[in-house]
Amino acid sequence: MQILEKHFDFRLAGIIKQFNLRFLPLLRKDGFYEKLAAYGHVGRMDIRLPWEMTDKVGLF
Repeated sequence: MQILEKHFDFRLAGIIKQFNLRFLPLLRKDGFYEKLAAYGHVGRMDIRLPWEMTDKVGLF
């Protein structure tokens, strides 16, 4: 658990910042959150989801 706490901020503000959740609608004019609400996010290949990136796997 210590390695997780060292490299990840699990507070709400940290999660919002890590995944850029506040600005995704501005960056993606195609209705990013609307697509997620209508079709979900599991198995989607048509949109890049920041919380499914594996860029931090090297930390472990």
